[in-house]
Amino acid sequence: SGSRYPRLKLPSFSLKQRTVYKMNMDKMDGVFGETVLGVGSWMVCSVGMMVFNKMAIGVFPEECTLTALQMLVTAVALVVFGWRSIHIGSAYDVLRWSMVAPFFSGMLLTSLLALKNAPMTLVIVFRCLSPLVSL
Repeated sequence: SGSRYPRLKLPSFSLKQRTVYKMNMDKMDGVFGETVLGVGSWMVCSVGMMVFNKMAIGVFPEECTLTALQMLVTAVALVVFGWRSIHIGSAYDVLRWSMVAPFFSGMLLTSLLALKNAPMTLVIVFRCLSPLVSL
C-alpha cells in the first residue's frame, strides 16, 4: 500500500510440483558437482603432466626413450589395475586400433620435444591456438 512498486503475485505450486522441482534440482546439483569435479581433476592432471614432463625432459634428455618408458609404464599400469575391464574384440579390432599407436606416440614425442626446446608458456599458448588452425 505504501510501496512504490506493485506487489507481484507469485504462482502457487502444488505439493507434487514442488516435489518434482526439488528432485530435479537435486539431480542438477549432483550433475553440477560431478562436472566440477571432473573438469577440476582434468585441469590438475593436465598441469601436473606438463610440469612433470618439463622436469623429466631436463633430467632425462633422450626424448624417444622417455616417451617409450612413459608408454610402457602406462601399459603395465593398465594391465595390472584394469585387467578385469579390458575387453579385446577380434583380431581385426586389434589391427584397426593398432594404427592409432604410431600417431599417438608421435604426438607424445613432439610434445616432449616442444617442452624441451621452448618455454612452457609458449607451449601453452600454441596449444590454446591450435584449434584455430583446424578451422
